[in-house]
Amino acid sequence: MGFTVSIPEALAYGEDEPLPSGGKPQPDVLVAVANMLRGRVGSVAKRLGWSESTLQKKISGRETHVFSVRDLQLVQHLLGDVSPTMMLAAAQGYVCVRVNPVEVSSLSEGMARVLQCLGDLAAAAHEANADGRGVSTNARNRIEQCRSELLGAVNAYGDCAVRQMAQPPGGA
Repeated sequence: MGFTVSIPEALAYGEDEPLPSGGKPQPDVLVAVANMLRGRVGSVAKRLGWSESTLQKKISGRETHVFSVRDLQLVQHLLGDVSPTMMLAAAQGYVCVRVNPVEVSSLSEGMARVLQCLGDLAAAAHEANADGRGVSTNARNRIEQCRSELLGAVNAYGDCAVRQMAQPPGGA
């Protein structure tokens, strides 16, 4: 029996050591944003209060105009499309999932909610493939909704546990 240790690149090298070149190519967020804005640059720029040429220069990557993280957030919010963020997360081995905010007042309520959401997800998955054929778009959407609800419930449960932690004498 052996051990496998995985150390993230950010921690594997000292501060004076350069990161090794090569590896997976990193996603180009500006290309993704340009694709999102195709045919809509003028209207998006107007809604952001920018000129069309400013937005074009920002997404072209020219040195005179920088497309900041804040700009990315604004554009994604305005378009309702977080695909650039999902692309960045995937490049690092993460997944972005939209969760619905849930709040519970007790750990028992939180656990009941988690189990209810898990049951809903299991039922949706069972019904999606009960006929033995492929999963329909509607069934997939229901599964995704149930998954989001479950993740929200799990997060709410964890938040509730943190809120109910006993504080040491003298504060945190």
